[in-house]
Amino acid sequence: MTTTKKPSSANTRAKKSSRKFSSAFAEELIVGLEETLQGLQTGGLATVKHTVLEVPLDVLYPNDIRSIRESLGLSQPLFAEFIGTAASTVRAWERGAKNPTPMAKRFLTAMRNDPGYWKAKLLEVTRSRAN
Repeated sequence: MTTTKKPSSANTRAKKSSRKFSSAFAEELIVGLEETLQGLQTGGLATVKHTVLEVPLDVLYPNDIRSIRESLGLSQPLFAEFIGTAASTVRAWERGAKNPTPMAKRFLTAMRNDPGYWKAKLLEVTRSRAN
């Protein structure tokens, strides 16, 4: 009895290319790119299967964090309340005992880059306590 081996989809796709390359990987890559190009030229959609974001984070030293807070005219407890963390966390950042999380670094960097915007936001949410 003879069995017939069914070609894999990678081999089938590789055979579609008019170019010949030394590796099956290169062949499949070229075929995929040619199919994508053809789809885009005929009004089709391209799908991204793997995306990497490389978002650099600023280095923030304890003095930088204190300067950001002071530029907004806030005490450590009020600054902590404004950014949604504990006053002890802000104290630890300013002492250098802890580093801000990546999300906090992005927020702090945004504050440093545009303090006027954040001062206006503070005015929107600030009220005096009734004595």
